[in-house]
Amino acid sequence: MQAWRYLFLENMREPVMLFWLLAFPSGLYVITTSTMSAQSQERIAINLVCYVIFTSCFYGCGLSLLWKREGGFIKSFIQNIESWRRLLIGQAISCAALLVCGITVLSTVMAISTNVSWVFLIDLIARATVWSFVYAIIAGALVLLPITARSASAAISMAIVPFTLLDMYVRATPVDSLSFFSIVNYLNPIAVSATMMYLDRHGLVVSLIALGIAIGLVALSMTRYRANSVVARV
Repeated sequence: MQAWRYLFLENMREPVMLFWLLAFPSGLYVITTSTMSAQSQERIAINLVCYVIFTSCFYGCGLSLLWKREGGFIKSFIQNIESWRRLLIGQAISCAALLVCGITVLSTVMAISTNVSWVFLIDLIARATVWSFVYAIIAGALVLLPITARSASAAISMAIVPFTLLDMYVRATPVDSLSFFSIVNYLNPIAVSATMMYLDRHGLVVSLIALGIAIGLVALSMTRYRANSVVARV
């Protein structure tokens, strides 16, 4: 179970990872919410928490596994079910540790710099924890797909920040529901996650349902690729 520490430190030693996980969302929140109302600040907080979830899961779990697959680590050292179990558990714990670091820094900045209450933040963190499992499962399933780590990294890097800024713009400004930005935002995964994650008292139920669906989809994918696994061919 010491593997998660190595995997966690492996990510924390990357300056780019630290910037996008810790500095970018906190700085963006301070810059954009200084003159907003409390309600608008909460909307932006939800958006940035979803951004932290995406960053920690896809970079800390999905891309990490893809790089290990391409580097030959999985083929050389992961020989049986027990070694797979240890790797996946370590990767999941490492991803959770990254999420905790990101959420802790962002929540502290929110509580100090604006009027967002600790009660709201605690509630938001609880829901974010459930959604982190959803995206960790989806991100981990990337290793089953016939894609390269470089192409996946480029696609995620080009998408995540624009998606975040688009949702922030739509939430923070009185945009018409039929405008171009609003229509595009309906397809925004961060916007969809933020909407489902915070649906008043039903939000946690929706989050748990989403977690169940994600687990089911990954189980089907693993069954589909068992006989002709991409992992086994690399």
